[in-house]
Amino acid sequence: MSKSGRAKTLLISIALTLALALPVSGATPALEDQGFWISEGQDSGGAPMTNLKALVDVRDSSKGEIVCSSVLDPSCAGRAMLASMYLIPCSESSTIGCITEVYAVSGDGQRINGTFVRSVAKITNLTFEQNLTIKLAAGEGMGGLWRFPGLVHGGQNDLYAVQARITGNNTSSISAIRYYGAQFGISAVQEGSTTYQNPSIGFNSDGIYQGGFSFDLSCVMHEMGVCYKRATFPKGYRFGIEVRLPNSLLGWFHGRFAKPEFSVSEDSNASFRYRVEADPVVVPEVMAKVPYPSWTPEFRDYAREQWPFSGGGGYMMPGVMGKLAMELARRYLPMINDKATASTSFWVVKSLNEWGDGKTVETIHPRVLACTNNADGISGLVTTNAMVYGQGPPEFDEANQSLDYKVLSPHFDETGREILGTYDLLIDAMVARCIYRFSKAPIKAELEIVGGDGVAKIASTVLGERGKWLFLSANGFTYSNPTIRAKLSQEKVVDSTPSPSPTSTTVTGEKSDSVKKPTTSMRKVVAVSCKKGNQVKKFSGTKKGKLTCPKGWKPV
Repeated sequence: MSKSGRAKTLLISIALTLALALPVSGATPALEDQGFWISEGQDSGGAPMTNLKALVDVRDSSKGEIVCSSVLDPSCAGRAMLASMYLIPCSESSTIGCITEVYAVSGDGQRINGTFVRSVAKITNLTFEQNLTIKLAAGEGMGGLWRFPGLVHGGQNDLYAVQARITGNNTSSISAIRYYGAQFGISAVQEGSTTYQNPSIGFNSDGIYQGGFSFDLSCVMHEMGVCYKRATFPKGYRFGIEVRLPNSLLGWFHGRFAKPEFSVSEDSNASFRYRVEADPVVVPEVMAKVPYPSWTPEFRDYAREQWPFSGGGGYMMPGVMGKLAMELARRYLPMINDKATASTSFWVVKSLNEWGDGKTVETIHPRVLACTNNADGISGLVTTNAMVYGQGPPEFDEANQSLDYKVLSPHFDETGREILGTYDLLIDAMVARCIYRFSKAPIKAELEIVGGDGVAKIASTVLGERGKWLFLSANGFTYSNPTIRAKLSQEKVVDSTPSPSPTSTTVTGEKSDSVKKPTTSMRKVVAVSCKKGNQVKKFSGTKKGKLTCPKGWKPV
């Protein structure tokens, strides 16, 4: 068998210059400057190329993966396949998974449609045509360059990077692929240089893959020494994208934009259209080093007990979401005066569990987990401009009956100005009703920003229901590590008349033939939300007319 005919086991690696070790209890850190690097660009840029792989052994994924040159590659025949496709514009040859449109909208409603220029880093053996039999979407490169005529950004041109990537798998090379992960992004870009080239696939004499896809994390996309770096978006414009997918997506999504509008529709040919429109946001980042003598006692103790730091100028790169990133950032930021080192513009949305089963992550509250699993589409979307945020959907706090979301960010940007926070939650109304065990009656919502010290923060909030979505938005609050708390409620009408039959209970606003008009023996239960200091409580009773707050409490 020739070398090219051997099974090519793929071991993907990302080339990063950092020194990073796993936590070991009781370890003592090296007495060196400790670098810390958190940037959204690490997660939203430098993504893998379009590729199609097959598992060597579907029962044991540790045995590696095979690079497939096409769906007909003999090396991949009969094997379960993994697809990661950067979508191209819709056309006669690209119909089941593709980009239908990309656009921008000015504050006065003027619309500018983006026009496709070309794909970036298009490589022959990593370019795939659509295959209707297994529902493989056409894909190529690392995304595409699009032109928005006349819409000049901070990079002094009107070119933008558009990346719409979907991931999925099947159970054999002849079965249909089910897509469970997605990432859609629009970036203002300017051309620069990089030492990185197009990824190449090399194999040793045994057919084992050597090296890996290497990426310059400072680039949105790159090819043959050319780096497309992020630039600032033009002010006063919203951006949007619509994609067509062969199946519906599930689970929760998170984004780096503000005031999103999101819709899903089904075509007559059983494909699904996903449309997202939103404002870009500026996200702070930190890339700094602190000498050992300047470490705070809290950070020093944490380092000794939890994390053996590498010497020699290494950087810790914990990512932008999850407990590890939150804990490290909380301890590190005070040592750099709670100040970002840079800020970057983003417009991106992605599934929370892109490499999972499309439904849940392990940390979801059991009730949120069950309601998410029972949903027939996307359960919700959470967006923020915080540097670091909690992994997964909002946490359900049973004691407060609230959906809590934790964020953390420097208090100041690189110029010394206060960073003002943004937060948006879109949640499927049926999923919300499932979590709270509500009826189909209207839902009331409250949104509160609680600082790390337990004190409520001032923010402007917008709450409402549009179509199938409940939306809650907060803007203008300050960081460092607040909890964003959403509370949903319904007022109930209770039949208190003794009866041998079950008491009839319904919710205000919901019609029911079994509900009688109130009489002297059956009064409507009324409720009022009141606030005293940082406490918010709901008081109820059967008093006729409007219920007032107790002495010392004020209505919310």
